Amino acid sequence: MLEFSDNGQQVLARVDSNKAQGMPIVADQVLMALEDIGAHEFEIDYAAIDRLIQTQGAKALPIAKKVDGRVEVEVSGSKMEASVMLVPPRGGRHVEVEDVSAALARAGVKYGIKKDAIENIVMQQWYNEKVVVAEGKAPEDGRDGKIEFLFNTEPAGPKPTIDEEGEVDFYELNIVENVRISDPLAEKTPPTAGENGKNVLGEDIPAKPGKDIPFPIGKGVTFSKENPNLIVAQFAGQPRLQSGKIHVYPVYEVQGDVDFSTGNINFVGDVIVRGGVLEGFVIKAEANITVMGPVAGAILEAGGSVILNKGMHGQEKGVITAGEDVNAKFLEHTTVKAGGTVNASDGIIQCNVTAKKNILCQGRKGLIIGGRVSAGEEVRAKVIGNYMATPTEVEAGGSPKVREELRQIEEQKKTLKLNLDRTEKGVKSLKLVQERQGALPPDKKDLLLQLTRAQFHLMGQLKKLEQREEELEEILSSSYKGKVTVSENIYPGVKVIIKQAVLHVRDMINSTTFYEQDGEIQIGVYG
Repeated sequence: MLEFSDNGQQVLARVDSNKAQGMPIVADQVLMALEDIGAHEFEIDYAAIDRLIQTQGAKALPIAKKVDGRVEVEVSGSKMEASVMLVPPRGGRHVEVEDVSAALARAGVKYGIKKDAIENIVMQQWYNEKVVVAEGKAPEDGRDGKIEFLFNTEPAGPKPTIDEEGEVDFYELNIVENVRISDPLAEKTPPTAGENGKNVLGEDIPAKPGKDIPFPIGKGVTFSKENPNLIVAQFAGQPRLQSGKIHVYPVYEVQGDVDFSTGNINFVGDVIVRGGVLEGFVIKAEANITVMGPVAGAILEAGGSVILNKGMHGQEKGVITAGEDVNAKFLEHTTVKAGGTVNASDGIIQCNVTAKKNILCQGRKGLIIGGRVSAGEEVRAKVIGNYMATPTEVEAGGSPKVREELRQIEEQKKTLKLNLDRTEKGVKSLKLVQERQGALPPDKKDLLLQLTRAQFHLMGQLKKLEQREEELEEILSSSYKGKVTVSENIYPGVKVIIKQAVLHVRDMINSTTFYEQDGEIQIGVYG
């Protein structure tokens, strides 16, 4: 016979000989009896049933018991995952969420637990299948530092400029890159430390920090005062990346000619041209320009000095503008403006030259022939003019800028006087018609009014120009007492102007110095 234990957790079995009526009990009878009492899902102890059958004993033996569902936990070798498998009950209680949580806690799992997954497998009674219920967090390694270059690190190739109408300018090739003081050159993104990970046991997994990268600092480069991760130009020049380092060079050098292979040059520092400069090209430098070869009808503009080893054939197109000096072997058919001294050793031929200080031609030839030269202080040459009496104008003393404005005023006055004369004639003619006819037709009356207004306007403009002319002449008269010095010959056809005094040379004069005194040009001893 079978009976439950007092706590209901076990099934006890014994053989009742009276009920067996002398027949031995077999295992199938016991199993059927377990099913009859609803204990067939219990955990059955078959070994105990065997003993009971063998002994046919009357003493009660436990042959089955209730077993609750249980949780088996497995932690991966990497400790980054934890899995559970729910083992079903044998007549006992089903697994609850709390059972899974407790089993995980006993296994040391405390991080990355997926509560939704646990609730799902418990609700569905998902037994005898391994399910991942906890995952660790992998470490995020730090990012390496990196450098972002803020200029073109590759040498620029020729790239002609195309205007809005599609016209291609082969003179503007944009091959020069400029930077000024404190212009940014490169910025570093520092390395990051990364973020530590954590395994399912709650243990930290250290992240690998990013590698730093050194700043590629070369010559002419420094750190920004405001941003330690920014490097800037220490002075104006051309940025270059060479051998992994940034340099700023204050000199831009052209190894050959300035031609269609280079295009025009515009640079914030010094420009050195090892060859020459072809007609039509432009060189602009905020510092100095040095050209080793010949220069044709080009334009040279320098904030500093211009140095031409072979001189310039300007072809009536060439222009040199220098904030300081101009030094050349010769200058021909060129316009020159210098904030300092112009020194052309062999000579100046058919040029328009102005210099704030001196104009010097004292080399082997030392000629000034044709055109106009104007110096704020002194003009000094071996020979001025020639035996053909080529018209040559030489000015000294006073600001060339003042002289230029006076020349412009003179041209403007001529134009104003011409227009004023035409206007006055028109007014006079209309008034004569008015006197003869007594009245003018409406259209003629309007024309008279317009001409009269124009007359007064022109007279006002002329008066302003004359006032300005007086001011400039006063400035010129009180300026530096310039002089013109000729070591050999000055020829007829030369016009010498010193301050406001003018002298037309009628005969050849040898070795002399011209100077101004009491409004007249005096001829003195050379020295």
